Amino acid sequence: MNCLLETSLFDWATNLNSDPDLRKSVDILSNHTLFEKPASPDVQLMAAAFDKPIWNTEEHIYKKGFDCEISLVQSFNENFIRSGVTKIVNWYLVGSVYPMESYSEDPPAIIANSPWSGNYHIREVLWSYAHYGQFSKVGWSYLNGGCGELTGGGSFVTLKSPGRNYSMIFETKDASNNQLVRIKLSSGLSTGRLCVWRSDVSAQFVRQPDLEPRNNSFRLLLAPRSIYSISTTTGQRKGEFTNVPAAHAFPFPYYETFQEYSRPDQYGWLPHYTADIAGVFEIADRPDRPGKCLRQVTGKLPQSWAPEWLPYTILGDRNWQNYTVSADIYLDGGAAAGIMGRVNDVGGGYGCVPKGYYLKISEDGHFGFYGVRQVKDETDDSELASGSIPQFDSKRWHNLKLQFAGNLINGAVDNVTVFTVSNNLYSHGMAGLLAGDNLNRRNTACFDNVLINANGAPPPKPTLFSPDQTPIY
Repeated sequence: MNCLLETSLFDWATNLNSDPDLRKSVDILSNHTLFEKPASPDVQLMAAAFDKPIWNTEEHIYKKGFDCEISLVQSFNENFIRSGVTKIVNWYLVGSVYPMESYSEDPPAIIANSPWSGNYHIREVLWSYAHYGQFSKVGWSYLNGGCGELTGGGSFVTLKSPGRNYSMIFETKDASNNQLVRIKLSSGLSTGRLCVWRSDVSAQFVRQPDLEPRNNSFRLLLAPRSIYSISTTTGQRKGEFTNVPAAHAFPFPYYETFQEYSRPDQYGWLPHYTADIAGVFEIADRPDRPGKCLRQVTGKLPQSWAPEWLPYTILGDRNWQNYTVSADIYLDGGAAAGIMGRVNDVGGGYGCVPKGYYLKISEDGHFGFYGVRQVKDETDDSELASGSIPQFDSKRWHNLKLQFAGNLINGAVDNVTVFTVSNNLYSHGMAGLLAGDNLNRRNTACFDNVLINANGAPPPKPTLFSPDQTPIY
């Protein structure tokens, strides 16, 4: 098994010269976002001397429209030209998360943020992958003499097959005028006809007239702010699917009993629509009798690079205003657990502290109702109500309920109202589940019979899922 060693600045790499055990242990030198901070010439020379490839283990382009597409091709090209990178992990291809989650729209290539409807749309950046992926394969290599910067702005790379086929990818993001380039073919490269595909702001991945090399050379006119892929290979195509279902809102009311997951492994142990923001909430066996429930399975504080919060998962619609959310909770693992409502933010990518309300109950029967938000790097939990449940039995299931009606908020435990408050901190947002008392006390709590309903409405039947939503495994 290969060992990949990554740090922020390759500051450890000089130790390869003096530490033979380190050289034996490390197969690949890697870093992230090398488009912004390339590997130094010294690191590249060292990697070559010890025959260790350089990889980029996290790249991303947070831009809109065609600018995202051409910038990603630019980053792919420049990763090799400036850092010698031969593999890039770019995130991420399909964004199927709630719109209020961080990075839901940028940088995914395909957006499917209402999977219950089957709707999706394609962003222009998808075709940046086509400009590379349809013109090269695993086993192809960059040609050092065929990669570099364009004098009028832009960059190009050449990729060669183990045989004679080759492809070139050009981007002219920073060019202001047309550029005429002349390519002289070296021995070992095919002199056959070349297909040409182009993307610009008005149209993506469009076939252009073929090129026919003569006397081992050819010319290509490059327009500014365009992407070109040319190749001696064939079979490229632009796929499409026009019958995309219309988007519609999250189902309401929503009642999840988890009993439809007879084979949780087929679903990756994940129910359809919960989105874990912190912690891991998986389909599990009920602890008290046959049947399924949802369980938060991480009992320890993770190593986090950003402000951390309690394990919690969300579901529903950010635009919900007046509704009732309830769930049965089993305090397995001690600490506390609870439900959330009117959650309208889950952090900006650096940290995951939500904006919303939550009601939690501890194993000693103490409950608290809070409004929470992140203020700079700190968490602001404002306690709005609290109390204790007499003779609380932490070894059995309990039902927690929150009802929102304008500024009036009611909380109940086991169908007994335990507080009523008036508060206008949040007027709308999603529902959620949480497990834990504070950053250090996690809880592997269980949840069942999650119900989101209109205020005062009778309980609905469990929500049925479309037969098109098949298991993922």
